[in-house]
Order: sequence, then C-alpha cells, then structure tokens
Amino acid sequence: MTTTPDILTRIVRSFFWGPLPQWKGRTMDDEHAGDLLRLAREQSLAGILCRQLMASGVRLGENIVPHTFALLQTVKRQNQQKNVQAAWLCRTFQKEGIRMLVMKGQTMSALYPDPFVRQSGDIDFYIHPSDWERACLLVRRLLAEEGNGMPDDLKDTNSDKHIEFRLDDIQYEMHRRLLSFNRLKYQRYWECNVVPAIWECITTVQVPLDTEGKEYADIPTLSPTYNALYTFIHLFHHLIIEGVGLRQFCDWMMVLERHVDAIDASLLQTHLRGLGLENAYCEMGTLLTDHLGLPEQHFPFPLTEGNRVRLSSLWTNVLDRGNFGQNKSGDYVQPNGVLHGLQHLIHIAGQQRLFWRYAPGEVLMCIPMMFRWWCVKLRRMVF
Repeated sequence: MTTTPDILTRIVRSFFWGPLPQWKGRTMDDEHAGDLLRLAREQSLAGILCRQLMASGVRLGENIVPHTFALLQTVKRQNQQKNVQAAWLCRTFQKEGIRMLVMKGQTMSALYPDPFVRQSGDIDFYIHPSDWERACLLVRRLLAEEGNGMPDDLKDTNSDKHIEFRLDDIQYEMHRRLLSFNRLKYQRYWECNVVPAIWECITTVQVPLDTEGKEYADIPTLSPTYNALYTFIHLFHHLIIEGVGLRQFCDWMMVLERHVDAIDASLLQTHLRGLGLENAYCEMGTLLTDHLGLPEQHFPFPLTEGNRVRLSSLWTNVLDRGNFGQNKSGDYVQPNGVLHGLQHLIHIAGQQRLFWRYAPGEVLMCIPMMFRWWCVKLRRMVF
C-alpha cells in the first residue's frame, strides 16, 4: 500500500529530478489531498507539493483546488518580497562599507529548480566581527526611520548568536556568530580555522527579483565548500534539539548538487573531522541519496552500508517531528516557564538517545550547554 509519505517523497523527487508524475485525468479525493497538504506543511514543502500537483494534471476536489492555488501564490509572493528585501539589505550595508553575507533563505531558494516555491522564513545574515557595532548602529537608524525603534540592544533573544528586528513586515536575524557548538573544543576550531576562511572566500549567488526572471541581484553568501559545511551543521544542531523536516535536507541536497564540481571534498572532510562530524555527515547523507534521489556519486564522500544503519530511525524521526519539531509543539503544557523548560529537556534527551552515535562529543554536551543557557537567560531576566 502506498502511504502518504511515499507519495510526498515521489512528488518531491519529481520536482528536483523529474519526471513529473503522469496523473493527468486521475482523481485525488479531498481526504488524500488534505493528508498530503498537512504532511507537506509539516515538512515545509507545501509550495513544492502545490506546484507539482497543479503541473501533473491530477484532478483535485473543488474544495482543494482554490486552496492549493492560493497557497502556491502566497509562497511565491513571499519569496519575491524577501528576495527584493534581501537585495536592498545587501546594498544598504555595502554602501556603509559593512561586510556581511546572507545564508540559507534566499540564497538557498536560488539553487532550486523553481526558486519561488521553497518556503522561506526569516532573512538571516552574518556580519563580520569587526563591523558588528557599526551594523547595530545602522539597524537602529533604519528602525528609527521606519518608526519602529527598539531598545538599545535591539531585540534580545538571549542568544550569543544573533539579534532580531523587523522592517517592512519582514523578520531579520542579524548574526554575530554563525554557529554555536556544545563543546568548547569544536567552537574554538570553528572560530580559528573556519570563520577566517569563510570571510576570505565569499561568493555571490544570483537571486531573481521577479517571477519572470527579468531582473536579478547578486547576493553575497558562503562559498560552495563552506556552504556544504554550514548547511549541514545547522541542520544537525536542530536535529539533536527539536528535530528537522525534509526541507532542511532538500537545502543540503541542493548545495551538494548545484556545486558538485566546486566543493573541495578534501577541505570539507578536514573541517568535519576537526568538528567531530564526519560520521554524522555520511550517515545523514544517506537520506539524501536513498530517499530524496541525490545521485550517490554527487555526494562528497563514498557511502557504505554501515552508513545506513540508522537511516530508518532518522527517516521516521523526520516524518514524526516535522520541521523544527513543530509536530511536537502542541505537547507543551505552557509556551514558556519551568514546565516548558522541563518538557523541552525531555524532548532533547529523546533526540539525543536516538542520534548520539552520530557525533558523541558534540551531542552529549547538548544538555549541559542548555543548562548553561537557561542560567544566562535567568540572570538576564533578573538583572
């Protein structure tokens, strides 16, 4: 029996690799279409699903058709708006001589076969450490001009990685640090060996500003090798805390596929070993090849059957938890507070029980680091 996840996977694979399912003339009832849409939403793949369903010629129920069309148009409109805003942001910071790069989001959408159907969130950008204070002053000035001034520290997220602000109804995350590792040894390696190299080899990606493809903007981002490193580590850290969805794996897959000839596999392997993540990279990479269709020869490293030992539990976890663990968000008895923290800790412990073998040195330090983060958060709340 073909399950809903099987159908969604087939549709997603057709988007990236073809061919389109030959469903013209076939009928999909409201119940099955509704199940597909719910699963796609949980995995942040609704835009891709709607595009492929409409292109395949499948007959949908009259209650689903307008919903599918409206959802697809909403995703496209949001992407176009964020692309334009990301281009404006880059021009604004570059005019002030502030070094920055955009990661994930708009630079990732540009790698997709159709750049307007990837569901996007905030606009995330990274500021050169030497330019951080100037960047904060610029953001305060922009907020003041819009009449949306915030406290001196902007919006404190109790994070050592980034601060948040909102301009023109777009949410931004301005990063002072790209990644925070649980183990000090890995954080030092990242800051000393990876960060300087990232700033030395920034590349640009052409991001479309209109759906007709008439106008593009060059957006600074990570080079292919460091994007293949960063995208995976970002995914991995979310997996061991709350879980991730298929869109995160699709992003990683597109970085590897579009830059297959530009990625320095030897350098990538050196950094993965320095961060204790080489095994995790290969084991989780089997989901790209076995479920999402990435040609195995396009993965940076050889994959073995030993790398597939935990693939089944990883696949089940991705489907069960949804993107950033949204399927489990309703389990919390309150949105914040002590009980929320305890439940969050239980969720993290469950993820670690499943995946600690991927990278023991990093995963097993996650809960101690969470305690440290809660102490810092409590201190900020009190003082």
